[in-house]
Amino acid sequence: CPCNGGAVTRNPDSPRNTESSVTQPTVAMPPYALFAFASTEGVAAAFCAALVLTSLVFAVLHTMESYRLKENPDNTSGVQGTRSRLLRKSIGLFNYGTCAAYFILLVFSRLDDVDSNETYCKWAAGLQVNVYMLSLTFLYRVLLARASLIDSCDRYRCFIKFSWTFLHAVYLPTSFTPYVSMVAGTESSLHYEIDGHMRCADDPELVLFVVFGAIDLFLSVACVGIFVHMLCSSMGELSSGLVRRLVIRNSAFGITSTIVTLFGFVTAATVTESYGYHPIKFGWVLNCFIVTINVLCINFIWEYRFYARAIRSKNTKNKNGNGHNPN
Repeated sequence: CPCNGGAVTRNPDSPRNTESSVTQPTVAMPPYALFAFASTEGVAAAFCAALVLTSLVFAVLHTMESYRLKENPDNTSGVQGTRSRLLRKSIGLFNYGTCAAYFILLVFSRLDDVDSNETYCKWAAGLQVNVYMLSLTFLYRVLLARASLIDSCDRYRCFIKFSWTFLHAVYLPTSFTPYVSMVAGTESSLHYEIDGHMRCADDPELVLFVVFGAIDLFLSVACVGIFVHMLCSSMGELSSGLVRRLVIRNSAFGITSTIVTLFGFVTAATVTESYGYHPIKFGWVLNCFIVTINVLCINFIWEYRFYARAIRSKNTKNKNGNGHNPN
């Protein structure tokens, strides 16, 4: 590579093994330092472990609050009660599902080194895409369930229902396409020699980033857009203080999550197109970093009082022994 003189060679069996793919373009800031950091022993596993721990903590807090609500049921019933329960189930699925998916990725990363095991290298690309898109599926379920709960007049019911169907019928199945490619023998994960070290890398076509990015952008804009519009159009119907807090929290965290997710797609696509590949471990680190930000954003939509109440409820149970107030 003209950036640092390092040798970069491709697997000769690769269908994209052309002169243009071997000769890497000169760029202002070569990614080898970042690639080397991501490939350092234990770095990818550390990012996965941090994500698993973060999602598990929020999962436990939401579970504690759900048990409190079961013991002290409110008066919400009918359609709104059903939607409220759907939201609680969706945030639980998001936290526990993300925790489980990335725990699998964590175990996978510790079983063997993908840079030295060709079989692991073939599975690595599909697994990282699968767990990432599963996490996003759970995230969009939360946003749509929350929008449905607030839309008490059902003004956006048809659009929310369409987005919900599109999410499960189109977006979710696409997360398993890498495995279909593996079975068909068209997987793109390869071994590269970078500065004398063999690296497991992925070199998907740009069209895949465009398709996945477009679908993800549609769902992001749909979820956040209808939610912000719904709240803004209700300014005169609800107490201004309540609506203002909802607009600020949901808009800020929802938009932040959308921007971070889009940043991940753009970064992966840019690196792949600039250098012809991106190392799998670099993808893992980027993947875990983005999903960790998403976990924080989605869970911080709930105010800190929600988590404080869940913790106080747990402390009260511990003091009372059986969880019942002696008074």
